[in-house]
Amino acid sequence: MNRLLNRFSFLLAVFFAAVLTAGCGIFSSRYPVTVVFPKFNFTGSGIDEPEVWTISWLSGDGVCRRTVSSSDSVTLSLPKERPILVSAQPESERYPMLWRIKPAGAVAAISELSAEEIQLTWEDGFSAWYLLNLAEAGINPESINIGRFRDAVGERGENRPWDIDQRKLGGNLADGSLWIYSFRLSSLVEAAIPLPHGTWYSEYLPSEPLEAGADGWNGDIGVGTHAFLCTENGSAAFIEVGGSGEVTLLIEGP
Repeated sequence: MNRLLNRFSFLLAVFFAAVLTAGCGIFSSRYPVTVVFPKFNFTGSGIDEPEVWTISWLSGDGVCRRTVSSSDSVTLSLPKERPILVSAQPESERYPMLWRIKPAGAVAAISELSAEEIQLTWEDGFSAWYLLNLAEAGINPESINIGRFRDAVGERGENRPWDIDQRKLGGNLADGSLWIYSFRLSSLVEAAIPLPHGTWYSEYLPSEPLEAGADGWNGDIGVGTHAFLCTENGSAAFIEVGGSGEVTLLIEGP
């Protein structure tokens, strides 16, 4: 009997020694996740890789933020009991002031957590940015089904998620009536925009660029504000489109 008790005591001591050695291992409420930035694989665009990324993420006590070099390997310490919300804004002094690339992001519910690596995508950038803004405004993003939120943006946002009507979305969130049709895109209108000749890239990089000829560009575009970059001459265009197709255009650069 004494031999059995001694053996049990020995095993218990070994167990606690292992726990103490592991430190924040077995009972840790946080875990490390490596962030993988999206590629700038837009053939022929001439858009430079950013010099730095400003990363925002949901932590245990709010939203954290840090700026890292594009060449850095980035690991975040995330709380196990909270969903993943990570946004990364590319920054470069080479970009014109009027043109700023929309952030990439990652959104995952607690039930979806499995990997030790987060792949940020341009497509999830809007969802991550919007939900982190809610958190900073004091609204708990966990009160929303963030997996369904992300999927609704993907389904309803088509190839222009940043054109989702944020006033309607915010209103439906505020009065508790959020549903799939809360994710409504701004109306498309036909507009004639007197852009200088060249290829103009949206701040949302996966979007098809505008090809302007000698007479500018004509086509369908969402009501609201837009910014485009022409890498051929370094110009940026800020465009405001009204509901009837009226256009206000400001050009920065050569």
